Amino acid sequence: MQCTPYREAVSARLDGESPGLPAGELDAHLGACPGCAAWARQAELVTRRARLAPAPAVPDLTATVLAALPRELPGTAAAARARLA
Repeated sequence: MQCTPYREAVSARLDGESPGLPAGELDAHLGACPGCAAWARQAELVTRRARLAPAPAVPDLTATVLAALPRELPGTAAAARARLA
């Protein structure tokens, strides 16, 4: 039995994408193939854990980013006044 297309379809379905196979055909294969059924359960578990994992803390770079911006953006009224002064 060629299981690769069914496992790819399970993966796509878990990612919210089109599985590329009719749902009935995929479900029938999962019902008849213990290997793919086990693979699908493990893939679902991994997907769930990845989605529920907390995002890592990131530093607040707001001040650094704002400090790196030019004081006056080209094309603004403030920039025009600075050129005329």
